[in-house]
Amino acid sequence: MKKTLTLALLSILALTSCSNEDKAKATVKTYLSKTMHDFKSYEPVEFGKLDSALSIFELTPYYTERYQAVMKILARNKALDEEYERLAISRNSYDPELVKNVAIRGSLVDSGKKIVADLEIKKKGFKQTFAGYALPHTYRGKNAHGAVVINTDTFYLDKDLKSVERVNNIKWKN
Repeated sequence: MKKTLTLALLSILALTSCSNEDKAKATVKTYLSKTMHDFKSYEPVEFGKLDSALSIFELTPYYTERYQAVMKILARNKALDEEYERLAISRNSYDPELVKNVAIRGSLVDSGKKIVADLEIKKKGFKQTFAGYALPHTYRGKNAHGAVVINTDTFYLDKDLKSVERVNNIKWKN
């Protein structure tokens, strides 16, 4: 009786793990059917091992907001730098517009440094948590030019294995 119960439990455990792999593979195939140029040419080569994926600080909304703020600061600073160059040609170095330009650029640099310092502190204190699953997959398919290429991607799926959250292209070859 104990052997039968143990065997039944092991069978259920094996089916459950296969179930997650099957769900992940189906989700990846559905994703590819919506994103490939020619899904009819899709040919799976190999699926890797389904593994858990941890959260990444650089993908948090907190990081994304601050990164975008830094990018805006850099763009504004570049525009001011170009304006400074334009103004410097036709004016002397004590011109109020040039002085104002330099002051604004200095303020922008200080703001950017504060944001970056804040991000470094937050990253040190960041605790990774279970974010879903990762499934490597190699497959063939036609690209936009009709050539058959082999792609190897890692698909990151949500905790329920119902959607692909992001894809990391590892390599591709003709």
